[in-house]
Amino acid sequence: MLEAGVATVLTSVFQMKEIPVSLFRVTCWAMSVLCKDAPGTDFTKLQPFLPYFARLLDMLDPDVVSDTLWALAHLTEDLPDAQLLQVARKVPARTILKLVERCTDAMGSIRVPALRALGNLCTGSVDCIEDVMTPSSLQVISQQLATLKEEGSLADVCWIVANLASGTPAHLQKLIVQGIIRQMCQLVLTSTSQRVKMHATYALMKASEQGTEKQLWTMVGQGILEALDSMLCAGRADILKHVLKGLDNVLTAGQGGEDDLNEIAKKFEELDGFRKVAELQQHPNPAIAERVHKLIDNFYEPLAKLEAEGRSMGD
Repeated sequence: MLEAGVATVLTSVFQMKEIPVSLFRVTCWAMSVLCKDAPGTDFTKLQPFLPYFARLLDMLDPDVVSDTLWALAHLTEDLPDAQLLQVARKVPARTILKLVERCTDAMGSIRVPALRALGNLCTGSVDCIEDVMTPSSLQVISQQLATLKEEGSLADVCWIVANLASGTPAHLQKLIVQGIIRQMCQLVLTSTSQRVKMHATYALMKASEQGTEKQLWTMVGQGILEALDSMLCAGRADILKHVLKGLDNVLTAGQGGEDDLNEIAKKFEELDGFRKVAELQQHPNPAIAERVHKLIDNFYEPLAKLEAEGRSMGD
C-alpha cells in the first residue's frame, strides 16, 4: 500500500475544507495503522503525514486526536538514530507544543501516545529538545511529575526528562531552575513504583553526564546524592550501571577542593554510601564490579587517607 502512494491519497483528505468528522476519523485511523505496521525502512513514505499533525491535534474529536498521536508515536518508534533525526527535523515546533499540551489530557488514549511521541522525538533531535524548553512547556512537565498517579504515564514523563537532560548544559540549567531535577530526586526517594524509580534514576544519570561542575554542585544541593545512594540496593545490573555512572560523575565534581578534600565524597561517606558501594565488589556482573573498584580507588581511598592523616596530626 505504501508503494502505491496511499499516504499521499490519505493526506488529500486533510486538505479538503469541509468533510464529515466520520471521514476524518477513518482517515486518521488508517494513518495510524500504516504508521504502526510499516517497517522502519519505509518511514520516508510516511513523511507526507508530518505537515498535518499540528492541525489534526487541534481538532476536538478525541478519536481523531488519539489516532493522530498514535500515528506519530508509531512513526518515531524504534527508528535508527539517523532516521529518527531526519523525521524529527521535519516536525514543526508547533507540533511539538501541541504534543506537550496533549500530555496533560485526562484521557489515557490521548495522554499515553502524546507522551510516547514526545519522548521519541526528544531522543532524536536537539532541535526538538529546544522546542520543549519553553517556560510553559517545562511547567507542564513539572506539573505532570507532581500530579500524575498512573505508573506508566509518570514513568514516561521521567523518560522525557532524561531525554531533555541529554541535550546541552544550557538545557539542563532550565531543568534545574524549574525544579525538575529536584523532582526526579524526590521520585527516586519516595515513589513506590520500581518502574518510576528506574526511569527517574536514569534521568539523574543523564543529567550528571551533561552537568558542569557548578551544575553538579547545585544538583547535590537538590538531593542527587541521596537519590543515587538509595538505589545502590536496587539489585538489577541495568539500574546499578546508571547509579554507579551517576555517582562517578557527581563525585568527580568534588575533586580539587581545599587541601585536596573532596567535599562531595565526604558527604557521600556521611550517607554510608561507600559501605554500600563496597558491598557490590563481588557483584557477578563484571562491569558493575569494575565501576565499584573505580569508585573506591578514585574517591574513597583518597578520602580515607586524608581523614587518617588528619587524625594522626590531631594525635
